[in-house]
Amino acid sequence: MKKFFIGIVCLALVIILVFMYGAWQLVKDNLSKKDLTYETTTLTVGALTVVADVADTDPLRIQGLSGRRALSDGTGMLFIFEQSNFYGFRMKDMLFPIDIIGFDDTKHVVWLEENLSPESFPTVFTPTRPVQYVLEVPAWTISVFGLKLGTKATF
Repeated sequence: MKKFFIGIVCLALVIILVFMYGAWQLVKDNLSKKDLTYETTTLTVGALTVVADVADTDPLRIQGLSGRRALSDGTGMLFIFEQSNFYGFRMKDMLFPIDIIGFDDTKHVVWLEENLSPESFPTVFTPTRPVQYVLEVPAWTISVFGLKLGTKATF
């Protein structure tokens, strides 16, 4: 009888722990999804028009495009910083190549990086001039649309 009682108590504890773990996972997933909800904006630079997710908080900027399977043509991610600086970008957990377009505080193109491969990690790509906005788009976008330094963007 004593062994039966101990068995029931152990089974109850296992069930409680499983439910608590499941509840924690739901809370954790909901918190992280809430923190990583991107707004979108449309921007134009030269002949290119992009609908971009906006990364304007540290959690959004840190996550960036990491872990995404692909980026469709005409889409991207716009990183917005409070002030211009020499922000570094790397291809951590990236699954596809991208182009990077950096803009100064007047929204003029001041930095271009083309066809950055996920295999380039851990290399850090840093602009040659301070940037306040950075747009990541699918690889070859810069060359296909003929983007040049000095081009003004609107967003």
